Amino acid sequence: SLFSVELQQFSADTAYEGEDDQVAETRIGVDGKMVAGQVPNIKVVNLHLEASSPSLQYLQLLKRAMEVNRTVYPVNMVISQPSIGKRITYSTGVLQSAKDLADGKRVLEPTQWTFHFQDKSVEG
Repeated sequence: SLFSVELQQFSADTAYEGEDDQVAETRIGVDGKMVAGQVPNIKVVNLHLEASSPSLQYLQLLKRAMEVNRTVYPVNMVISQPSIGKRITYSTGVLQSAKDLADGKRVLEPTQWTFHFQDKSVEG
């Protein structure tokens, strides 16, 4: 493993977001009947860090190590939501994409880091 870190200085507007978990695969045959099945799907998490976040150095190190070594490094992530008593754990993941250049607007925009995970568990 490269490191373990608690990330800091998330964007105030959107600290993180997940995409919909697809729980069923569906289609309709030529007879007009729907069929459905459960197929495992990737769990996506986007992190938004301010351009001044001290955590950027760790994510940039991860991205650079992947590029230089031409490999992926495993990532696990825990998101705590104390206001509702939840703890979401993502495991068996990778950094999938990064928008690490903060857009130069009136105030620098947040960076975005997209992770893909195999597993997700929710406590609370």
